[in-house]
Amino acid sequence: MKAHDFLIRADASNQIGSGHIMRMIALGQKLISAGHTVHVFTIPHHQGLMGRLESEGFILHFGDKQLSRDVAGDAAALLAVAKSIEPKWVILDGYQYDTAYQNSIKSGGFKVLCLDDPAEYAFSADAVLNQNFHARPERYRVGETTRLFLGPRYAMLRKEFSESRRSFQRQTPQKVENIIVTLGGGDSENVTGRILSALRDPRMRSARLKVVIGSLNPHYADVCRLARDLPGTIEILTNVTTEMAELFQWADLGITAAGSTTLEALFMELPCFVISLAANQDSVLDELREKRIAFAFSSEMIANGEFKAAFYNLLEDEAEHRACVSRMRALGIGGQAHEVVARLVGDIEIRFISRDYVINNIEAFCDFSHNFLYSPWQADNFLKDLPGKWKYSAVALKGERIVGFAFNSQKESTTVYTHLLMIAEQYQGSGIGAFLTRSIAAKARRNAIRRLRLRCPVDNKAAADFYKSLGFAIEAVLDDELSHPHQDYLLSKEL
Repeated sequence: MKAHDFLIRADASNQIGSGHIMRMIALGQKLISAGHTVHVFTIPHHQGLMGRLESEGFILHFGDKQLSRDVAGDAAALLAVAKSIEPKWVILDGYQYDTAYQNSIKSGGFKVLCLDDPAEYAFSADAVLNQNFHARPERYRVGETTRLFLGPRYAMLRKEFSESRRSFQRQTPQKVENIIVTLGGGDSENVTGRILSALRDPRMRSARLKVVIGSLNPHYADVCRLARDLPGTIEILTNVTTEMAELFQWADLGITAAGSTTLEALFMELPCFVISLAANQDSVLDELREKRIAFAFSSEMIANGEFKAAFYNLLEDEAEHRACVSRMRALGIGGQAHEVVARLVGDIEIRFISRDYVINNIEAFCDFSHNFLYSPWQADNFLKDLPGKWKYSAVALKGERIVGFAFNSQKESTTVYTHLLMIAEQYQGSGIGAFLTRSIAAKARRNAIRRLRLRCPVDNKAAADFYKSLGFAIEAVLDDELSHPHQDYLLSKEL
């Protein structure tokens, strides 16, 4: 697939925190790893974050600080940068990028993706991503062609989280002892301090507490002073970057700000107390309470004792802790983020197919299969009905041309089995096979499927290495069912 340039507009500061930049790092990592170039236009409030962006491979363009008070001037400056690099998409992450701002960028002929949380204004953007639990299509005023990506299954997670989950399984402790507190990059109202005051209690004597102070937090000295009065063991951590996934693994319980950090913690199956730091986060709390996937509180509830009572109740409630972890496993956070990337790259669409679709395109499927190394499928193979086949089989399309497919069925109640996956020769190695497999895995996970399974010829090392790179492991070596003399690996991937 062709490499493209992308341009991101996002900021971080003491007032707004670092969440916009951090989720843009997550999106940018996915684009950069696929061979694309990602530019960031930002106001340089914090040198540490700028260094993080550069170390990840982003190309930085800096705007003047006065642009934070001049939305029209900001749009004009971004448009000038866009015209100089001609990006395939301009990506906006911030609450100030309203309808007029979007129209200004689109007037230059650029496609626009907006990352949004509150749905406060009309969107003329070509695509909108809201990764919150409360995201609903009826809340949005959009154009007829605007694509909405709504809900946590589209969440952008940094690579340290996806890598950590491959080998991590959350265990339920008999008693909560390891606790992490992380209120985002800014915390201008020092909610961290209020939480530490609530934790000044003899019941914390056996606790091990790690408090992450964001790079934009102005209250470091006050937090350190409060920490000295706490029972138990406490550690104040600063300049935390790629270690957050490890910290969430270590912890038995988290206290986080509502936002991207909450999604990261839930992805790591960490039971959490989630604190809203702004009025526009109240709807996040409502959804978390309704779905019973976190303990949600406003910052005011810390002072009136509600937070403290709930916190100490959970410390010794092993059953509720286990139930929280179970509910988190069904969320599918980030499972379809690849669909957003596919939309940006714009080359390939994954479509789940029906039997009628196969009938209408049977010649294309059969022609495709004749290139299969061992035993080509015939029409009756493609059309044979199997449990779940027309739920989990999919094609990769470039326009309306089939450039890859995967035929699957459901075996037992918790397994999806891949019978045949093929990619057109000229597209092999371009990521389409991974895109197909991840799309199938995401749909399977949403339907309580626990694993993918398939067979791969032992002598096809490239295919075996491909599946291993996607997290498949060898279960066994089997004799092939057909007449030709070779063996197969039986491979599986836990979801």
